[in-house]
Amino acid sequence: MLTRGSFRTHFATSSSDCVVLYVVHCRDARQAVEDSRKAVGCGIHGLLLINQVDGGLTLPLSAFLAVIQEVRAALGDGVHIGANVLGVTLREATPLLSGVARLLNSYWADDAGVDETGEVPAPARPEGWPPLYFGGVAFKKQRPVPQEMLPAATRLARRSVDVITTSGPGTGVPAELSKVARMRRAAPGVPLAVASGVTADNVAGFLPFVDCVIVATGVSESFHEVSVSRLSELCSVCRGAPWYLSIMPPRTRQPAAKFAWLDPTAIYGDADAWRAVIKDMAGQLVGEDLNAVCGVDATGFILGAAVAHELGLSFVPIRKADKLCVVCGQQAYVDYSNSTKLLELARPVAGRVAVIDQWMETGGTMDAAVTLMRRSGADVVAALVIVAESKAEQRLNKSIRVLTVCRSSWLQKQFDRQHLECWNGLEY
Repeated sequence: MLTRGSFRTHFATSSSDCVVLYVVHCRDARQAVEDSRKAVGCGIHGLLLINQVDGGLTLPLSAFLAVIQEVRAALGDGVHIGANVLGVTLREATPLLSGVARLLNSYWADDAGVDETGEVPAPARPEGWPPLYFGGVAFKKQRPVPQEMLPAATRLARRSVDVITTSGPGTGVPAELSKVARMRRAAPGVPLAVASGVTADNVAGFLPFVDCVIVATGVSESFHEVSVSRLSELCSVCRGAPWYLSIMPPRTRQPAAKFAWLDPTAIYGDADAWRAVIKDMAGQLVGEDLNAVCGVDATGFILGAAVAHELGLSFVPIRKADKLCVVCGQQAYVDYSNSTKLLELARPVAGRVAVIDQWMETGGTMDAAVTLMRRSGADVVAALVIVAESKAEQRLNKSIRVLTVCRSSWLQKQFDRQHLECWNGLEY
């Protein structure tokens, strides 16, 4: 079964990016090639060609097959190209597209044929093709699915669909966030895509829940021409928002002052998320010419050791007080709970190092760790965390370069408010 992490390997993209697919409404080969080239230039991850000329008018199949061939020839093999034969299921489309199947990376059907009651089995997927199948569930202009049955429909779709794909109620009308959130909760590890009405102004609301946005009218000048500025802006918003951040639950224990406001360790329990966060953190340090990676007790041990292994470097643990049986260098600090504590280092460290921790709320712990390493003789070149709240980053930036895996401005505002909007309406 395809997972949220492995889904991105089809597009060779970072786990920090939501996949953006642009729908080309094909009028003829010339128009389709021109529109496709413009869209690719905006930074999308792939194209979905549809034989919809305008409204209910469709391009004849023979002409559509010729368009697919022309677009592939014009763009080469490096671009993801999928197809949608309007109103045609995957099983029906497979023989129709057999002549161009080798040119296509995916098929998208508005209706995956899922019966949420379970009385009618989901259609079996043909073997061998396509490499990736986007199947519509509660999709526009299809049979409506009652809200209370959305979880059942989503779970059933997992058996025959690679990417569960939903939409708003009509063309250009965005889906309700509550609908998308409910579907995500029903299938937490499965790729989820949303279509219709997605724009640069509203896409941020979907990003905590989806792995892919399918866009057209919201980023177009007309039915057959992309708006380069709108699509480029949307692609920009979709970068730097790692999908695994939505796995983190909020604080549920009291007193609030004693506990962090969210639990990043939930990421570690998801195999794909774990691999993704380590890959993303290691990627921040490529080219730094490091001699070692340091990790701060305790969650910095988990992340730091894994990143060190990924980079082929040694790992240096920075311990909390009174854990080691040898004389240590020490550094006092005040942490996020306003408690005064000590960090300890067993032996001096030479060379270029980066210090890793899970999170920076006030920056007190990281500041002490950097100071301790420098006192030991290390050249500390960077502090690396999953996310740094702005107040902590401002504190550390006076003495050290701060690196994070999340650089999205709209998400940073949520971190600084200590509340992720993907939590809204959900129980923990």
